[in-house]
Amino acid sequence: MIDFVEYSRTFLEKSWEWLNDKEIKKLTMTPDFTREQQEQFFNSLPSRTDYFIRGITYNSIPVGVCGLKNITKKDAERWMYIGEKEYWGQGIGKETSKFFVKIAHEKKLESLYGKTYQFNERMKNLYTKFGYSVERIENGIILFRLML
Repeated sequence: MIDFVEYSRTFLEKSWEWLNDKEIKKLTMTPDFTREQQEQFFNSLPSRTDYFIRGITYNSIPVGVCGLKNITKKDAERWMYIGEKEYWGQGIGKETSKFFVKIAHEKKLESLYGKTYQFNERMKNLYTKFGYSVERIENGIILFRLML
């Protein structure tokens, strides 16, 4: 069972491990960051209105993180990563995509968008399956958008 739970220190610690994995770091376009920067990010979350974050569990096991960022009155950028690679291909991306639409409707957004590298076939397929359209391609990065 997939659940979207509070982003806690458990997910913060796992994210240090997950986002420093070379493959995940590349797929998620994650820049280098320090523990101090990560702590500052975590501490900023309660006061942010432009950011929504949740941990992802699979049968109560922390497996990833997802959220919306750059939230405006009209749209938001969706993002996610499954850090536990043995859970890749288990339908978590599909459930997360449904969750994003639910949250976007609650926030009365007009659209959601996401970015991925042109070589990331899994994400391209996920965006396409959920009705996202290619808005533009720039420097090997595709911007997908879903009108709600």
